[in-house]
Amino acid sequence: MAIIERTLFLLIILIIGWLIPKVLRLKISRWERIGLSPFLGFGLISTLYFFICFNLKLSIGVWPLISIILVILAFPHVKVQYSAFRFEWSLIRFILVSVSALAILYCTLQSVYWPVWSPDAVFLYDFRAKLLIHVGNFNYLSLKLPTSLGYPPFTTMVHYLSYKTGWQSATWFYPLTFLGFWLVTAGWVTRHTRSQFRGLLTATLIVITPSILWNSFLGLTNILYTQLLTLCFFYLIDATSGRSNIFFGLLSGFLLGLSVFTRMEAFWIIPIVLLIMAGMVKRSFIPLGLFLAAFIPLSMLWPNYTNSVYAQFPNGQVTTEIQSLYSHVFHPELIPILKFMILPLASSWGFLPVLVLALFVWEAVKHRRIRLPMIISLSLSLAVFLGFINFAVRNPSWTSLSSSLYRMATLAVPFFWVAIVTSSYWDKRKL
Repeated sequence: MAIIERTLFLLIILIIGWLIPKVLRLKISRWERIGLSPFLGFGLISTLYFFICFNLKLSIGVWPLISIILVILAFPHVKVQYSAFRFEWSLIRFILVSVSALAILYCTLQSVYWPVWSPDAVFLYDFRAKLLIHVGNFNYLSLKLPTSLGYPPFTTMVHYLSYKTGWQSATWFYPLTFLGFWLVTAGWVTRHTRSQFRGLLTATLIVITPSILWNSFLGLTNILYTQLLTLCFFYLIDATSGRSNIFFGLLSGFLLGLSVFTRMEAFWIIPIVLLIMAGMVKRSFIPLGLFLAAFIPLSMLWPNYTNSVYAQFPNGQVTTEIQSLYSHVFHPELIPILKFMILPLASSWGFLPVLVLALFVWEAVKHRRIRLPMIISLSLSLAVFLGFINFAVRNPSWTSLSSSLYRMATLAVPFFWVAIVTSSYWDKRKL
């Protein structure tokens, strides 16, 4: 019975995620739809469960099953369109798929064989999920572990739901999203470049990049945040193209909202700015409106909850405890910070920023037009760079955050590769 329960839990969530693009009538490849299913399925179930059970304090009952039944009932009335992803084998494609399969298999073996072992992953996410099993609400955790209020609960909710349905470990979630991310990347790049080779090449280069592969099985939120932010930008590009389905904006906003439900970082500003600029150029703000309609409710779930917890403490005890970590104001020189950043960024990015900048200059000189993936990749890397400097000048603990900077810098890696492979430099070279 336990195996049946676990299997049904996983299948229901994946089916929900698979049906969402169908309901929105998004014209995407099959690989994209399959790859998106764990992100959309677990994202929708986790946020609804958090809102219903921990905010409204209602029993879960059979609402996940009811939700999937409603979607299935709506399915016959939905006109579904998609672009097929036919696979044509060749030696180079076989090599790329084999290399990717080895990387994903390595992530799977590491994730499934070992329990959650990274200290932050154990304490901030997995341990919190196990406590939820026993106490049944976040309020108790917030009172006993006030520092956990600084960490949104998406991965905690995934672990919690896994344990509730009989799984002994929730680490299987990370290779599942790793595979899903590979599928979406391959499908999206293929659809945009009309080159299956470019799609496979981009997805393979991303998953074998050391900083990405290493983070894929740590159980931390950096890799999931990177994946969600990258997927958000994929469908933001679709939303801003002239002939696209306007509901791409809704999908992009939902994915960005999930990223904020995973980590509270300020990178969400970039897609909003890009959509505002695109709206001004095209004189249409419908994609932006749909984007914000999906993003704002999700992005406010955790802040609204933490604010309600803060209100329970007299004299701001929680706030004081959290802020005491940053009570010392420290203003170091800029040069030491820049020297400190060189090794973590070089370890995470390698030669990628140099190659992207070279292609950026080539496109600007040759075509006087820069493609959006190039702008996104440079914006993300600049945001990481300036964000850490801003943190360092305010906090005395910055010299101990080399590994944190290394992990955070990985969020720019996928779009470095996307910008490189989709650059117009390769268009006439039959890549």
